[in-house]
Amino acid sequence: MAVKHCFALAVFMLLGCQQSPQMTSNTLASGKNEIHYSSGGSGPTVVFIHGGGADQHMWQPQVNALVENFRVIIYDLRGHGKSTYLDNERYDIDDLKAILDQSGIDKAHIAGLSLGAMIAVDFALGYPEYVDKLVLMSPGLAGVQEQDMSYLGPIIELGQALQKNDTEGAADVVERITFYGSGDRTLPASMDTTVKYIRQAFTRYIESGNFTRPPRLRETVPADKLSQIAAATLVLSGDKDAAYINNNIKVLRENLPNAEYKEIPNAAHLVNIEASETVNDLLREFFNH
Repeated sequence: MAVKHCFALAVFMLLGCQQSPQMTSNTLASGKNEIHYSSGGSGPTVVFIHGGGADQHMWQPQVNALVENFRVIIYDLRGHGKSTYLDNERYDIDDLKAILDQSGIDKAHIAGLSLGAMIAVDFALGYPEYVDKLVLMSPGLAGVQEQDMSYLGPIIELGQALQKNDTEGAADVVERITFYGSGDRTLPASMDTTVKYIRQAFTRYIESGNFTRPPRLRETVPADKLSQIAAATLVLSGDKDAAYINNNIKVLRENLPNAEYKEIPNAAHLVNIEASETVNDLLREFFNH
């Protein structure tokens, strides 16, 4: 079995679930990059955009919950999972547009987490005609978090570990950011498999060398243009997430119209997995109304 297929199978086992039989795998060329995505189900379309260093499989709890009533699309960002990163001429949002165009979809709900939320905002600004509703989970916000030491401190640590080729140390930093953002929690044993998944996914991301290539955003300071986003928006965050996420949300509150905010207790950065049932209920309610 190919290494990539072994890794994908391991991810499914680590998350304690299998890919829904309704989902099929697809690929497309976006510039010189090959983008891998999965789609399935019928009804209104929902696209989920994963966080940095992860891959499409982090959305398995949402796929399982929504595929019966929605057309669900999950994909690997360029340089993540099975998607290649051979050039950076096109914007990341053009990869998403290519998926929608190839799928014959002219409007969709767009949901992203962390880096995925950053790309979702960029997409809503760049291609507003494609966006029905917008969901931002544990939202990254370009041009804002880079000024926050609660973000820069761990990123500097991560960079130092990578300079030393200390993959294990880099994974430790990512684990701390992802699961212990506020620094005052005990992680339940039920999250052990998710921690293993994040460490494996990020280690593979490092070994690919793609971590050195930042995402290409159309809007690098989107706060100045957030008022242009007319789509109804749901912002979700865990109360145990890092301080910089709270600051990002503060900026969103000040600038983003037509948005509602939900803080979910006892969850950190991967709120979609840590509080999957709550998040799935909120998504269904939001999309259906």
